[in-house]
Amino acid sequence: TLVAGARHALIDREQWARLERLLHLFSRETIDGSPQLKILEAWLHNVHGRWEEELQALAITETLLSQTEVLPEVADPIRGEISLMRANLLGWSYKGTEVLSLVEQALLFLPQHWHYAYSAAYMIKGYGYALTGQPKLAEEHLYRGLTDSRLTQEPRNKSLLLFGLTGLYWLNLNIPNMRLVAEQYLAHGQEFNLPESMAVAHFFLGSIYYQQNDLSEAKKHFAA
Repeated sequence: TLVAGARHALIDREQWARLERLLHLFSRETIDGSPQLKILEAWLHNVHGRWEEELQALAITETLLSQTEVLPEVADPIRGEISLMRANLLGWSYKGTEVLSLVEQALLFLPQHWHYAYSAAYMIKGYGYALTGQPKLAEEHLYRGLTDSRLTQEPRNKSLLLFGLTGLYWLNLNIPNMRLVAEQYLAHGQEFNLPESMAVAHFFLGSIYYQQNDLSEAKKHFAA
């Protein structure tokens, strides 16, 4: 209960390695019998890019929710997490309509104080607009999030929105705007010591410099 209850406080600080160490303190039987620990395992599969394992963990979590007595205040947020992660995975398949449907469910169930999860859902909704042929609406949605104090009061929220906007400009081949936002993204990660944010921002900047054939700058960012 303690680990499950603390999972989003640690996720918000990008403490993935610590979460993994905590999860590994439990037996396989315990993890597979707890919807809260199983959804945590799904998060860790997502971070490591283990998509098949993530889908399996999500399916088991759904089964556990249907077969065990879980209070609504515990079960509903988990359903939001499941919808969020399924939307994220479907985004790679360019199924925009399904992404928007799932992410609306996620935003309905996820508590706003789960900053990483809620802002990730908000960000993915922008990609849903882009994947349904509405790039202008996607850009407006993400900029609206960046000016919403409820979404930017926590550093991790703003970080995800900057990630989304940088990625959107990359998809639209708008390299000048991509560079401007990626630089803000890196500075933000450095200011609040967010290791994942800094790594992804360096990746974006390295990609920009590589496209411009500035290989020394590209190498510097990729090395970082």
